[in-house]
Amino acid sequence: MNDGTANSLITAAASSSDPLFTGLAFIIVVVMLLAIASKPLIGLINDYKQTNVLSARADAESKLYEQLRLQIEANSKDIAELKHERDEFKRKAEHLEDEVVPLVEKLERTLAEKERIIKERDDEIRKLTRQLLDLKERLLNLELRLDKDEAFIDNSQGVNQI
Repeated sequence: MNDGTANSLITAAASSSDPLFTGLAFIIVVVMLLAIASKPLIGLINDYKQTNVLSARADAESKLYEQLRLQIEANSKDIAELKHERDEFKRKAEHLEDEVVPLVEKLERTLAEKERIIKERDDEIRKLTRQLLDLKERLLNLELRLDKDEAFIDNSQGVNQI
């Protein structure tokens, strides 16, 4: 009901002596008073709920902030450990490199010396093989000559006996 209708009913009930109208006017007045009184009360309840919502939001933000701060601290700690490990591995790698470089140079010198020795031995083997082949050829020539000489001697002795 709007205010105009309620006022006209109240005025009519007040001027009327009918108990029905008087009761109806009383109920309307009570309902209007309750509506007027409940509006600030409803506002207080809404404000309380809003305060609870804001408080819950602030708590959630606070917890989220704390959780993120802890994660950042943990990540910072992990990053520091990883940097330390990286530096340690770098130091070890540099130390190993300092040890390996002289060893590689020594091995290269030793390898070059072995290659030189192998080349000298290969040359010596080739030389000896040539000499062996030459000696075999001379031996073959001498055997052939010996066979010819024996054949000649056998022929000479056979001619002398005839």
